[in-house]
Amino acid sequence: METRPDDRTPVAVHRARTGFEARVVVAVLADAGIEAFTPDVMLADEFAMSQRLMNLQGADVLVRAEDAEAASEALAEARAAGREWAGADAPDDASTAFELPSPDHEKARRRSALLLLVMVLGVIPMLAQVVRWLLG
Repeated sequence: METRPDDRTPVAVHRARTGFEARVVVAVLADAGIEAFTPDVMLADEFAMSQRLMNLQGADVLVRAEDAEAASEALAEARAAGREWAGADAPDDASTAFELPSPDHEKARRRSALLLLVMVLGVIPMLAQVVRWLLG
């Protein structure tokens, strides 16, 4: 027996790099008359908030399954309009909104986040030693 997903079940139509990008995509879809939401930006624990502050946490944009095709078309139209708006000066390979970053860019972001974490973890014990020495 084949199970068919309910047409009202939410499906992801876009993976935004930041909460701001997700809100822009939701606004584009709302302008097209498509109800969309981003559950990932509602996370409130400390880890999620720190990831959001460093722009390391993406957000899925969800729509009803029955609206998925229309949402994809609306986003494609917005991308095309963005390319037209960029003007003739923009090179053909210019990056526009809603494009996913390259794997190399993602690796560089992760490396820099790891380096920041290592630096912070290394500074904390040093600061503790300075405080002990000052209060000493």
